[in-house]
Amino acid sequence: CTFGFPELQLDTEIFVSDQEIQKFREQKMAEDQERALQALIEMEKQDKEAQDDEAPSGPLQIGYQIKDSEEIRTLDSIMDEERRITVQGYVFDAETRELKSGRTLCIFKITDYTNSILVKMFAREKEDAVLMKSLKKGMWVKARGSIQNDTFVRDLVMIANDVNEIKGKTREDTAPEDEKRVELHLHSPMSQMDAVSSIGKLVEQAKKWGHPAIALTDHAVVQSFPDAFAASKKHGVKMIYGLEANLVDDGVPIAYNPVHRLLEEETYVVFDVETTGLSAVYDTIIELAAVKVKGGEIIERFERFANPHRPLSATIIELTGITDDMLKDAPEVEEVIRDFKEWVGDHTLVAHNASFDIGFINVAYKRLLNSEKVQNPVIDTLELGRFLYPEFKNHRLNTLCKKFDIELTQHHRAIYDTEATGYLLVKMLKDAADKNIMYHDQLNENMGQSNAYQRSRPYHATLLAVNETGLKNLFKLVSLSHIHYFYRVPRIPRSQLEKYREGLLIGSACDKGEVFEGMMQKSPEEVEDIASFYDYLEVMPPGVYRHLLQLELVRDEKALKE
Repeated sequence: CTFGFPELQLDTEIFVSDQEIQKFREQKMAEDQERALQALIEMEKQDKEAQDDEAPSGPLQIGYQIKDSEEIRTLDSIMDEERRITVQGYVFDAETRELKSGRTLCIFKITDYTNSILVKMFAREKEDAVLMKSLKKGMWVKARGSIQNDTFVRDLVMIANDVNEIKGKTREDTAPEDEKRVELHLHSPMSQMDAVSSIGKLVEQAKKWGHPAIALTDHAVVQSFPDAFAASKKHGVKMIYGLEANLVDDGVPIAYNPVHRLLEEETYVVFDVETTGLSAVYDTIIELAAVKVKGGEIIERFERFANPHRPLSATIIELTGITDDMLKDAPEVEEVIRDFKEWVGDHTLVAHNASFDIGFINVAYKRLLNSEKVQNPVIDTLELGRFLYPEFKNHRLNTLCKKFDIELTQHHRAIYDTEATGYLLVKMLKDAADKNIMYHDQLNENMGQSNAYQRSRPYHATLLAVNETGLKNLFKLVSLSHIHYFYRVPRIPRSQLEKYREGLLIGSACDKGEVFEGMMQKSPEEVEDIASFYDYLEVMPPGVYRHLLQLELVRDEKALKE
């Protein structure tokens, strides 16, 4: 289609004078000469920069050489301004600046892993400025100069006069080639809040040290396995695929030493112990209190202090309200335990978190009375509460007492705890009767039903796949823990682990494992039964457990090592 004008044909004629053509040619030639000159200047500048950036041969040295005999100060020892000191460390940040005055300033940060410091160095000569550009992140250097309070960074900095590159200190494995270790407990960044180094870097380090294999045991997940496989192939290190699991019992016993006794007619001894710490082996009883409950009423009381013959820690004094003065004239623990055993007779024992209190009583019976462990029927109100009231967020004694309007005058004093637990027991037994639980030996019948896995406290356990069957079972357990048994964390019930145990090695894990925790709180004989479930026991360096000393869960370094 056509619109508007019909087709047009234009004839063009150009009239240009010779003078204008000559002017155009001269202008173009001048522009070409200018471009050539700029290109030449740029090339000379690049050549100059290339010469300036050319790295010096050999180790970097700015200023004078720092002799090996020079005293090296650790960075954590620098507390104030100093006239002249020498430090050394790893450069983790470096930059060079051209100042308005024309001088060159090099700013770098070093650490010797005791502390870190910012170092400033001004170029004294042109050669210094060239050398400063060679100072890079990743070097190890010695620096000598003064320590000054810098107004710009508002901190102590070093004004360096001399900087020498040194060979970095790296950790080495000096074990003979045929005796290299294999790490069987290792976390990658897929372990939430428990690792920083990638599995690739860790495998690379294992190769440098000559380790033949390495195990990956992330918390509850296997998401690093593909990266681990690639790193294993790249570095020629055998990869052992594993997992640090949250192991739970399908149901924790509510009753121990079950007997066919009618709950309504039984006399109960509700007891509580206060101790110098959490270990039944290394700590001792400082207060033992109990009440007898019959027909819903407290009919008798027992309260005794015991002399531990050592000062109490500040934590125990604050927690219990018991002081050294209250115990200095108290009878011996042996006398208190003997009186308690006679007073209890064959009645049913009751405690909140009974496994802890019974653990202390068992050790005391054996050590002090040379007697067998507790034979009486036992009820744990903590586990009974978890069974009867699964909707509660927690089942601590003070929480349960508050729920049922039971007065708890002074928590963590044995006599007050026992009275409150006694009234709580009466309430619980009525609610158990509503569920047709009439006899002591019926209490454990509902142990593994419904959401029992939620009521158990998880222990850590290490699972290692021995072969492809084990790897397949490991994947099944991970799926089960996330899909069917997830409660706050992915949990693996012991029954499921037993079912899919083929091809797996089970290790006792860290201080959150039941073997180590058992050794903190129970006698070694009791823990042997617990340990028999595992294929191998993990004994870690004391440093891994040092936080337990700070928390006063373990008494001292000697007890920790034992």
